[in-house]
Amino acid sequence: MGFLFVYGVSVSWAIDEEILLLLGITSNFHYNPAGKPDPFVPFYLPESQPKKSRFRTSPLESFPLSQFRLTAVVFSEGQAMAMLEDPTGRGYLVRRGTLVGVERAKVSRITSNSLVLEIRTKAWGREIVKKIELKLKIGGEDNNG
Repeated sequence: MGFLFVYGVSVSWAIDEEILLLLGITSNFHYNPAGKPDPFVPFYLPESQPKKSRFRTSPLESFPLSQFRLTAVVFSEGQAMAMLEDPTGRGYLVRRGTLVGVERAKVSRITSNSLVLEIRTKAWGREIVKKIELKLKIGGEDNNG
């Protein structure tokens, strides 16, 4: 038999509701979970972490985004392309839709002086899109950040 400690009085779980009412203890609380988040679901779902590919990733996905530098933008036959340089000095030609960095950010837009990447994650069952812009370095001036 369990016990409940209420206002300094040890009360048995088997006690009648009438006695609880006589003591002035009422419980009209009813929890309705409709429309509320489940308190037992973690804030960040496992699917929000980058999925490991069964295929070998490209060298472009070997470094964090912060280590890449935008070095050139080219428009050829109506298609925009950009040149990214990794920390080792190796260059990569990217187009819209290319995955970049260990974060697997997707190239979403290329302009004449910048490259916009999107990182998509899920938290609380909603998709979060983080946009990162890399700017072209002009005349020895670093425009990133």
